[in-house]
Amino acid sequence: MPHDLADFTGRTAESALLLEAVGRRAPGAPLMLAVDGMGGVGKTTLAVRIAHQLTGQFPDGQFFAALDGFDESRPPVPPIQALAALLRADGLRPEEVPASLEERSALWRARLAGRRCLLVLDDAADSAQVRPLLPGAGETLVLVTGRRKLSALDGSVALPLDVLPPSDAVELLARVAGRARVAREPARAAEAVALCGHLPLAVRIAATRLRDRPAWTVADLVARLADPARRARCLRTADRDLMVLLRASYQYLDRAQQRFSRLMSRQAAGSFDLQRAAALTGLSPDEAEGFLDVLLEHNLLRQDPSALFSFHSLLRDCASALPEPPAEPLVEVTELVGQLLMSAAV
Repeated sequence: MPHDLADFTGRTAESALLLEAVGRRAPGAPLMLAVDGMGGVGKTTLAVRIAHQLTGQFPDGQFFAALDGFDESRPPVPPIQALAALLRADGLRPEEVPASLEERSALWRARLAGRRCLLVLDDAADSAQVRPLLPGAGETLVLVTGRRKLSALDGSVALPLDVLPPSDAVELLARVAGRARVAREPARAAEAVALCGHLPLAVRIAATRLRDRPAWTVADLVARLADPARRARCLRTADRDLMVLLRASYQYLDRAQQRFSRLMSRQAAGSFDLQRAAALTGLSPDEAEGFLDVLLEHNLLRQDPSALFSFHSLLRDCASALPEPPAEPLVEVTELVGQLLMSAAV
């Protein structure tokens, strides 16, 4: 397993739900927990935390497979390749690993049968990538994380992961940047994490910036986060770029879906309903609902109990910055009408 974080913050309720599900698992049967949510929301961090807490209950092996479902620098790991790595990690020599996907999957299931193992499948692209890696029998616990909803994994316990509550986001800022510095400017600290959208990775990167710059106050951090262009630079380090990470979520959308997301991210209102989405994009309500369903499935959009939709603030920034692909004339006219309607609405 990757290392657990000493400054892990919050997620008390979510951890309790996952641990409760493990405690209620049926004897002799595998259990699958599927954690989904937008990029940077802390899915891997939570899964690794839970895995470390449960290691003692699964003495027959612990496995971690990074599936790279949403990495712009490389394609998702094919199941046949992931199975080869898992089988080798379980003690097989390379020459003992079968050639085909079906044979590898069957051998993996056979080796897990009757054992109590812990398997973390991190950053899954979709359910199809995960399914060949699942056990068939035994008491293996599978923790799957992914940005898409993994509802096609039958029998899984789903946990949609949202951003941190404001108080937990401030606590994370304090743990990383230094409690004394944050305590001196509590109002500014609350403003800083709000500008990060209470997204754990954004808060962590911003806190690291503050920690590494002793001349900055929290107000200095707020000033850099308040402007979208400066915010994108501030939420970037040598090895982590939040906007690149978020942009990877759009790689599975086709051109029309990306265009819809870009148009809706630029509308002035913070939230909108189906009728407004249809009006601003020139689509019928049925067509607009189809696009909204895709964005919800990919955790690129939220819907509250009153049926209003909204983008996370950083996803709004990301969608607005998507490159403009060449458009057919009819689509250009539709976009122009939508933009005029948006201006009139303001």
